[in-house]
Amino acid sequence: MQTSTKITGFKKLWLIFILAFMSAVAPLSTDMYLPALAHVQEAFATSEFFTQLSLASFFIAFALGQLIYGPLSDFFGRKKPLIIGIALF
Repeated sequence: MQTSTKITGFKKLWLIFILAFMSAVAPLSTDMYLPALAHVQEAFATSEFFTQLSLASFFIAFALGQLIYGPLSDFFGRKKPLIIGIALF
């Protein structure tokens, strides 16, 4: 049986901030990348197809990452895979 822990004060606010940050990472990254697609295409001298493919590959990797990190968090706990995932991102 699990025991509940009570989080109060600054730790509670810090936890809320961290959870909000982690929830906002993917939407923020796509919102920053979309306006720059034309500049990326120009900088890398590639076609529009390949620049849009880079965005599609991000979404595929994001989906596959959830499939990978789920079992890892069951095995190692949630903290270590989260820290490694945020550091890789």
